Amino acid sequence: MIQENGLIRDRNTLEGRGKHLEEIIHTQGGFFSDPEKRRIANEKLEKYKNLNFKTI
Repeated sequence: MIQENGLIRDRNTLEGRGKHLEEIIHTQGGFFSDPEKRRIANEKLEKYKNLNFKTI
């Protein structure tokens, strides 16, 4: 991916992946670190865990 400043952002390296995760944490506004929000998300996730679709 090329950033606005023209630099290439490489997420294939350990450093690049780490930086990417830091950016996600920043843009999510601490969602994953808030226990109450995680609890709500986990409750909503339960209905999707065993979801099955008919196959042909």
